[in-house]
Amino acid sequence: MNDIKPFVWGTVAVLTASCSLDMSRYPTPDASVTTVPSDGIVHLSIDTNTKYQTLEGFGAAVAWYAENLAGFPSDSPINNLAFRDLGLDILRFRNRYGRQDPNNSSDITAEAQILQRATVSLGHAPKVLLSSWSPPGSLKASGLENCRNSDPNNKTNCTLAKDASGAFVYDQFAAYFVSALSYYANAGIKPDYLSIQNESNFVPNGWEGCYFLPSESADFPGYDKALSAVQAALAPVSPSPKIIGPESYSLSNNVLDTFLVPSTRSALYGSAHHLYQSNYWRNPDSYLPSMTDAANAATPLPLFETEFDTAGDGNITGGFETAWVMHNSLAVEGVSAFLYWGLVWSGGPSQTPSGSLIWLSGNQFSPRDQYYSMRHFARFTDPGYVRVDTQSSNSDIRASAYLAPDTSQLTIVILNVGFSNAQVILDATNNFAASASEVYRTIFRTGDAGTSEYWTSLGGLSSNQSLTLPSHSVATLVLHSETPDAQ
Repeated sequence: MNDIKPFVWGTVAVLTASCSLDMSRYPTPDASVTTVPSDGIVHLSIDTNTKYQTLEGFGAAVAWYAENLAGFPSDSPINNLAFRDLGLDILRFRNRYGRQDPNNSSDITAEAQILQRATVSLGHAPKVLLSSWSPPGSLKASGLENCRNSDPNNKTNCTLAKDASGAFVYDQFAAYFVSALSYYANAGIKPDYLSIQNESNFVPNGWEGCYFLPSESADFPGYDKALSAVQAALAPVSPSPKIIGPESYSLSNNVLDTFLVPSTRSALYGSAHHLYQSNYWRNPDSYLPSMTDAANAATPLPLFETEFDTAGDGNITGGFETAWVMHNSLAVEGVSAFLYWGLVWSGGPSQTPSGSLIWLSGNQFSPRDQYYSMRHFARFTDPGYVRVDTQSSNSDIRASAYLAPDTSQLTIVILNVGFSNAQVILDATNNFAASASEVYRTIFRTGDAGTSEYWTSLGGLSSNQSLTLPSHSVATLVLHSETPDAQ
């Protein structure tokens, strides 16, 4: 066992009082649960002996605008920005096989090119999640992939078709996925994960969808029967992707507990959901009760958060909130994977950037604040890292830590969700001795971009000094072990 070894961080400049920040959307901290040690320092300690979930990875979707991203030259800086520099582990693609709606192409040339460029940038292939927004129109009650809320019978139309006997077409639905996987494999894309229906409990307005109930009724197909049919159809397929689901729209109303009936639970590799719950992202702790419910419902399946964005942020908020939501997802709910909605989104020069980590406008691109939040968690972790126990002496300082499988690296992500600057010291890393380190910091300043700071390298550790962590900032501390333990 390595000795417990104390570390403290290099001194950095304290943010001046002239910086502006809109605090109105954050709740007042509960003084009863916020303790300030007598020395005025916030103390962190890490216990690598206490382990939680194993990471599957971090990522984002290229479900639309794949052609826009692929349209950049192969040597464009956007490729390293989107993949290597972000630390992307998982690409989420929309299943485009068999499209039948007008102007809805099945061409996946762009996706294959994106995967190839990601592989070059990362030095290895990322994992691929293939999510189905809708089966082909021929398998839908409406004959269309897209749904229309203007239709008074939208749910019964925006769902699986029935055959001549009145039974839902589960077998044809399952056969479709066998063909889809072959189609993608022929393009060089072999998904690691498969979701048979994006937002299975939601009927969209004007885009693809297919509504399922947890179990079959007279009017609607059962997700459980559809999943069982797909699982059986994929049994002879090798390699076969791991199935995750139900990719519910949100965590409202204990949705995972409802969908995870025994047959569904046994067919899934992981329980997947999205995080669209009104404007909860503006106060990320609002998610905590439903996250706790989700963790209880999914046990022992690993949890996948496969879609989230700060809808309606107007490009002036949402950066720090994304990091806060990610922390709660990882440290409270215990997710193994966290995917942002769009890796890229595209619009004209007059449009407000939204919906993505990277905004595209013609041949221009720019990372949004949300990009840096994802980077703080993803850049120095990989699939296989294990979250370990982290304790803070002040509830405004939220931290989570991730240990490499060979114990050669310990990555710690720290947020200051409070209103004041904090001096932070890492007291101990139980069973981990570090010989080198790196520190990176981002300061989010709403409405005052001139005082924001993005992914600033603060150097390594320095003896007997502390880190000033300004209000609503994120820091990533990477500790490297001189002699990794063999495991």
